[in-house]
Amino acid sequence: MKRNLYLSSNGRLHRKESTIYYYTKDGTRVIPIDQVKSITAIGRVSVTSGVISFLSQKGIPLHFFGYYGNYEGSFYPRRRLVSGFAIVAQAAAHLDVHRRMRIARAIVQSCIKNMVFVCTRYAHKQSELSDVVLQLEAAHDQVPSAVDVAELMSIEGRAWIAYYSGFNLMLTNFRMGGRVKRPPNNPVNALISFGNSLLYSTILTQIFHTQLDPSISFLHEPMERRFSLALDIAEVFKPSLVHLLILKALNLRQLTLDDFDHETGCCLLNESGRRTFLSLLDANLRETVRHPHLKKSVSNEYLLRLDCYKLQRHITENSDYSPFLASRGY
Repeated sequence: MKRNLYLSSNGRLHRKESTIYYYTKDGTRVIPIDQVKSITAIGRVSVTSGVISFLSQKGIPLHFFGYYGNYEGSFYPRRRLVSGFAIVAQAAAHLDVHRRMRIARAIVQSCIKNMVFVCTRYAHKQSELSDVVLQLEAAHDQVPSAVDVAELMSIEGRAWIAYYSGFNLMLTNFRMGGRVKRPPNNPVNALISFGNSLLYSTILTQIFHTQLDPSISFLHEPMERRFSLALDIAEVFKPSLVHLLILKALNLRQLTLDDFDHETGCCLLNESGRRTFLSLLDANLRETVRHPHLKKSVSNEYLLRLDCYKLQRHITENSDYSPFLASRGY
C-alpha cells in the first residue's frame, strides 16, 4: 500500500535515472517512489527539475511547509482525471447562490456536529463541557436561517471560539488559552496550526484523484494563490482527524514540552517533535474503520476522498450531499 512520505529535515532531493535520493546532513536516503502517494517537505528542501519531472510522470504531489510549520505551496502533477463537464458544473454550482448556500450550510453543520463529537468523547468532563456543547448546538441551529455565506462564516467563527474554549477542560498537562495563529504562542496552538495545515495538503492530494477543481469552493471565497476547496473540506475533518489526535498526544504525554522550541512570542515544534507528530498523524490517517455503506474497511485518509466523491456526485448528478460525521463514521 502506498504511503505519504514526510521529509522533516533540511536537505535536497535529486534524481539519478529512475531513482530519487534525499540528501541531508545525516546521510543519503533512497526514496521508494513506487510506494509513495505524496511527499510533504517540512523546512528547507531543494528539488531538481529532474525530480519534478519524475514526480509528474508518477502522479505524485509535492507539498512544501515553511519554518513555522505553515503551508507554503504544492507541486501538482498534470491532472489525469480531467473533466470539462465536472469543472463547468462545479463553477455553475458556485455561481448559483442557492446551490452554493446549500453546500456551505452542509459543511458548517457537519463541522459543528464534529466539534460536539470531540467534546462528548471526554465524558468525565461533561459537566464542565456542557456549556460549550450548548453553545455549539445553538450555533448549529442558527445555520439553516443564515441568508448568505458571510453570515454562515460568522456562525462558524462563533462555534470555533466556543469549541476552543473547551480545550483547556479536555487537556490535562497543557493550557491553550485563546486561539493564536501567526505565529502560534504555545504548544497547543502550534500543534493545531501545524495539524490543520497538514490536513489541508492531505486533502489536496485526495482532490487530485477526483474530477473536482481545487480552486472552486463554496464556503470559503475562491481566491488567487490558494486551493480554497481544500479549506472547505478541511473544516469538516479538523475536529475528528486532527484535534482528537492532538488532545490524545498531549494527554498521554506522547508529546512533551521538550518537543517544542520557544522563541519571542512564538512556539514551534522542534525536529524531534515534528517527527513524533508526523508519525502519529500518519498512523491516524492509515487507521481503518468499517464503512457501513461500502461494507468494507477504509482508512481515515480514504474518508477524505469519499467526501470529495460525495461533493462531485452532488455537483454533477444532483445527489444528496451529506459531509462526513464522526458520530456515524462516514
